[in-house]
Amino acid sequence: SDRLEKARRYCKMVCDIDFSSQRRRQPVQNLTGSQRRALILNAWIDMCVNGSTSEDFEFRQNAAFLLEQALSNRDVDWLLARAKSYAIGSTPEKLELALEHLNQATALENGWIPAIMLKAKLLLALGDWEQSRDTASRLINEKDESKSSVEALQILALYELAHHPDEKSALNCLKNLAKCMERVEASNARLFFRIGSALGRIAGRSH
Repeated sequence: SDRLEKARRYCKMVCDIDFSSQRRRQPVQNLTGSQRRALILNAWIDMCVNGSTSEDFEFRQNAAFLLEQALSNRDVDWLLARAKSYAIGSTPEKLELALEHLNQATALENGWIPAIMLKAKLLLALGDWEQSRDTASRLINEKDESKSSVEALQILALYELAHHPDEKSALNCLKNLAKCMERVEASNARLFFRIGSALGRIAGRSH
């Protein structure tokens, strides 16, 4: 039934947080292969693989194949997944294709946070610091902070440290980032280390 299939999809989302890629596949194995949502979900599972083995490469290739089967230019979930699959390639051409899909997604659903956040990151990867900063600024909401707020503030801090001569402005950005992290991700030591390391490298090069 539709309810059962929806329940399995939610089950997958929970497993996606805690378990290995093989374990994550189990909740959606019984979903009908022709269902677009299930295909997109399985594509995300395959894109979550972070290794560099031949098997990992095959998983990422399979994600692209699944998304071709689920093709729907009017589905924001498909557009985001397709953008992510292009972004994995990391070449300028692939990143531009990813941006095209994200622009379509945000045109269909204005203010959609996942698409805006990925767009800000891709613009940064392409070296378009101004556009990346402007895009990230759209996600900062002091009344409704989230992990996206942390990521957006990180981009603003990177911009200030790398491209702005005003040390006071950079310091204010870092303070806002630290406060947001303490409120939203206080127990996430790995995130504190990762962001601190990235900002430290940028700060070192800017002096």
